Amino acid sequence: MAFSPVATFAFVGTNYNKVANGDWTRYPVLGGQCINAAESTVQAVAKESSVFANAYGKAANGLSNLAKSDKVFNGVSKVVKFLKNNINPLIVASGVTKVALAKKEDREKTIYSEGGMITGMFLGEGWMKGHLDKVVLSKLPISKKWLPVVRGTLFVAGSLTASTIGQKIGKYLFGKVEVSRQEKAEKQALQIKEALQPDKEPYEPMNLKA
Repeated sequence: MAFSPVATFAFVGTNYNKVANGDWTRYPVLGGQCINAAESTVQAVAKESSVFANAYGKAANGLSNLAKSDKVFNGVSKVVKFLKNNINPLIVASGVTKVALAKKEDREKTIYSEGGMITGMFLGEGWMKGHLDKVVLSKLPISKKWLPVVRGTLFVAGSLTASTIGQKIGKYLFGKVEVSRQEKAEKQALQIKEALQPDKEPYEPMNLKA
């Protein structure tokens, strides 16, 4: 599960939008986050209801026994477990897939863009997981009831902001590399042009004596 159940559901929404807009590489990420969202919902209900908790425990044991006895269900269970436990690796895989499938002339730009986005996301989420509660939430006048909602909302907003900033930095760096490469190419072209020009005749002052 992500930083909080609220964050999990919010990430489901953001990745659904990416998939809906044609980014099919996010399907595995969306699947894993949907599984986590459903699991967090069931666990939250079980925590509040002893009757539901007992039913949930029996269902979990039944599914575990079924996975041991049924090869097909066991395979499906392993896929589900992999998806829900590997959200970040799946996001990285999504970026790598985009790079691999990009046109040759766009591949380097895609590397900078996706690399910047993923780096920004990891750095932002890493900082929030270690400091959000102590640096931000502890200073806000909010009740314990609303704390998970605020925590999840801030985490998602921070993650999206960090990934967007990272992507923009990646694109900026690529632009700088392109300008530098263009200037170098123009300089080399000028040097070649000058080298191919015939040497100029040395200047000789006019002799007025005749």
